[in-house]
Amino acid sequence: MKAKLRQYFFCEKLVDEELEESNLVRESSEDSFFTYSPFLDTEKNFSEKNNKIIKFQKCIRYINKLDLTNPLAINFQENCSIQNYQVENQSKYIKSILILLCKIYSLSYQNFIIRTHKEASNIIEDIGIKRIFLSNDNEFKAVLPLRGSHFYFKVFYDSFNQEIAVVNFVFVNLVNEQSQLDSIIYLERLGFISEGKRYIYEQQKYETLYSPIKVLKDFQIHRIINDTITILSLFNQNIIIANKGAGSELKRKIKGLAKFIFFECPNFNYIEYYQELMSKSCINVNHLQILIDQLNIQVAWISKLEKELRSGKYDNFEDEILYDRFGIPKEFFFKKDNNYLCERKMSFRYHFRDI
Repeated sequence: MKAKLRQYFFCEKLVDEELEESNLVRESSEDSFFTYSPFLDTEKNFSEKNNKIIKFQKCIRYINKLDLTNPLAINFQENCSIQNYQVENQSKYIKSILILLCKIYSLSYQNFIIRTHKEASNIIEDIGIKRIFLSNDNEFKAVLPLRGSHFYFKVFYDSFNQEIAVVNFVFVNLVNEQSQLDSIIYLERLGFISEGKRYIYEQQKYETLYSPIKVLKDFQIHRIINDTITILSLFNQNIIIANKGAGSELKRKIKGLAKFIFFECPNFNYIEYYQELMSKSCINVNHLQILIDQLNIQVAWISKLEKELRSGKYDNFEDEILYDRFGIPKEFFFKKDNNYLCERKMSFRYHFRDI
C-alpha cells in the first residue's frame, strides 16, 4: 500500500518530492528517544521550501504511557505526511487528497466528518463534506515551533457507526484563509477500514500474530500484539536492554508486558505463542527468543514476589515502601475507585491470582 500511495500522489501531481524518513531512534540529546511524528525534522522546510512533499515515517509514541485500553491506540505505526509549503487557500488541495484516499482505500467521500476550529470556517466551504463541526476549543489549536497561529483540521471516517480519525491536517500560520499545510495520515486505520474490519490487528497483514490468540479477549489481544510489535521493532533497531536511554524504555516495555500477562492473561502461554511465531513468520527468531527469555525472567520475579507476599513477608511495611524499596507491582494491591484500600488489614490487602 505504501508503494501505491507514493505512485498515486506523484501521478496525480499532488506532491513533487519525497522526504527521507527520519531515524526511528533519536539522538540521546533530544527530548524524545523516538521519532513520534512525521513532522519532526521538517520544521525548517516551512521557511525554506515552496513545494509539496510526501514523507513516510515509522513512529513510536508514548511507549510506556499510552492508554492501550483504547483499541485505536498503538505504540508503533507507520504514518504518512503530506506537506504543502506554498502559502495559499488549502481547501482544493485537501479535497484532492481526500478524493485520492477514497480511490486508494475504496472509501466513500460522504462518510468523512470534519471537526475544526471556527477560524477555518471559510476554508472548508469548497471541500464538499456535509458533516462539519466547528469549535473554539483549544484542542483545535496546534502548537508548533513555527511562527503564527496554527489550527487542526481533523478528518474522521464513519465506519460501523464509529467516528475513526484518519487524517489530521494543520493549517500552518493561518492568516485570512491563507496558510501552509501539514498533515498526518493514519495508514493503519485506513487499512482496517478498507478491509471492512472493526479493529487494527484484524487486518490481513497481522494474521500471523492475531490468529493464534484470537480466542482471547479483545483487550488482551490488543496489548499482546501491540507490545510484541513495539519490542521487536526496537530489537530491529539494535536497541539493547539498559538502565538508561532508549534501552531503559525497552526494559520497561518488556516488564510491563510481563506484568500484563501475569495479572491479566493467566491462561495465556506466551512461550508457546512466540515459539509458534518462530515457525510461521519471517520475524527474527533470535529476537523472539530474547523476548521469551526476558519475559521468563520478569514472570519468575513476579512469581517470587507473590509467594513472599502470601507468606506475609511484607505485612509490616507501608504500601509506598513496598513500591519504592522493593519494587512490588501495584497490581498486587486491592483497588476501589482507583484508590488503594490502605485501611484494610495488612494481611488481607493483597490481590492474588486464582491458581
